[in-house]
Amino acid sequence: MRRLLTILALASPGGCDCAGYEAHPAIDDPVEGDAAPRDAAPPPPDAAVAEPCAEDGIVARLDDTDDPSFAEEQRVAVDADHNVLVVWEDQGEVVARRCQAGEGWQPIESIADGGAPELATNPTGQAVVLFLQFGGFISSVMSSRYEPGLGWDEAAYLGIGLRRVALDTRGNAAAVGTVDDDVVECDDRPFVAHTYMPGAGWSGPIAPFPDLVQVGPPDVAPGPGGTFLAVFPQRPCGESGVLWSTRFVPDSGWEAPVRVAADHGTGPGSEHRLATDAAGNAVEVWHDALDDSAWTARFDSGSGWGEPESLPRSGGLGDFDLAVASNGRAVVAWIVDDRVLASESDLASGWEEPVELAATASGVDIAVDDVGGAIATWYELGDRSGVWACRREGPAGWGEPFLVDEPGGFGPEVAMSPDGFAVVVWRRDAGLYASILRRAL
Repeated sequence: MRRLLTILALASPGGCDCAGYEAHPAIDDPVEGDAAPRDAAPPPPDAAVAEPCAEDGIVARLDDTDDPSFAEEQRVAVDADHNVLVVWEDQGEVVARRCQAGEGWQPIESIADGGAPELATNPTGQAVVLFLQFGGFISSVMSSRYEPGLGWDEAAYLGIGLRRVALDTRGNAAAVGTVDDDVVECDDRPFVAHTYMPGAGWSGPIAPFPDLVQVGPPDVAPGPGGTFLAVFPQRPCGESGVLWSTRFVPDSGWEAPVRVAADHGTGPGSEHRLATDAAGNAVEVWHDALDDSAWTARFDSGSGWGEPESLPRSGGLGDFDLAVASNGRAVVAWIVDDRVLASESDLASGWEEPVELAATASGVDIAVDDVGGAIATWYELGDRSGVWACRREGPAGWGEPFLVDEPGGFGPEVAMSPDGFAVVVWRRDAGLYASILRRAL
């Protein structure tokens, strides 16, 4: 089976006007600007440029190797200058490709052997990727950092169990996780963390709360001044649990955990998302496994967590995603009975009445900017097969959904710059081998 990873760049905000949308050339048609094979000699600097990242209506492959390629676990980010970074797994190797704004797509870079990458970036273009290297019965967690102008550093070993990473505007980072079930008994699984400071490197790993065990997968997000906020469920095996949070403060470490929510179905099978604004305020959204609904809570950096509230019309919850702007505006998108719903909330009000964006959807992802916009992406099957997106433009609200990819696209992920430049990445099955494509609209 041939998998195609495709990227859509939506240049500065222009609404969700379906009438202006034109289908792109056939995916398998030759397109000017196709990248050179990864094993070919690097082209000279002037030939390395395919197209500017923000130019509309151009299709070019990200990976044009003639060898069988299986692109998966793709991650995408865009910085304040509209530089695009895509990281993915390709046949046991973690690779990356960057599009320099005003220049074009640069050659593919190999980060290291491994898989399952997780990516964190900041508006300046710095990045850190966590990934797994597989050996025996234990998967080692590795990390590599990207510095604009310098490239990727040598991969460093961090430990085991770390699966989420965050990066702040100063280049500080935190990676969190738990010791995997396959390594220790369920009752002994603690919260573990690493922290990184420029010039000092990674410190840890540590288990700051050894008496708080039976912990599920955590999430982490950056705050101001080198602080980080982490949220994790305490999941007694086979039972409902409690949602906890802890904050990392430089020079003093991880603070004592505080309770976010209890008895809201945060047991095995639950999912949760955490996101922060520039002031360190946060929103947490989680899946209540007892009734398949979604719950939310807000964290005020000065006063702590507020009371949990149920997200409207979230009974029978499927996939969901959360994004928070630098001013605290939060947007969440979720799927109920194959319908995509979206709602927005700011620091002063609750969640607005959900808006239905699609009726036959899977795999929703969402991103926000700092000028009142948002974009949601998903994929559909049947008569409307393909990757779809819809954009929100501040007070004007959500526009009409538009088709991003032809039938067969799936697994979209989206990123936005602070001023609304959006990038969507997805995969597409077509044939016997995998390639990667990108598209700018």
